[in-house]
Amino acid sequence: LHLGAGQREKAREYVGKSLAIDPNSSLALIVRGFIELAAYNTKVAQESFELALAQDGAQALAHLGRGLALIKSGELE
Repeated sequence: LHLGAGQREKAREYVGKSLAIDPNSSLALIVRGFIELAAYNTKVAQESFELALAQDGAQALAHLGRGLALIKSGELE
């Protein structure tokens, strides 16, 4: 909700707390990926999406986010 409201720092804080509890949470990793993508931290975003996919390869949002991170970083091949 915080990310959707443009409150990236607050969203980052809550995702950090979530990942401190469960570092393998694919959903928290996906949210972190989108937070970093919105902040133009494409490398961190891509890593977050890849970690989420390693936990659950069926997460469609992780696939979408990874693709968007690759596009933003100019890796089109």
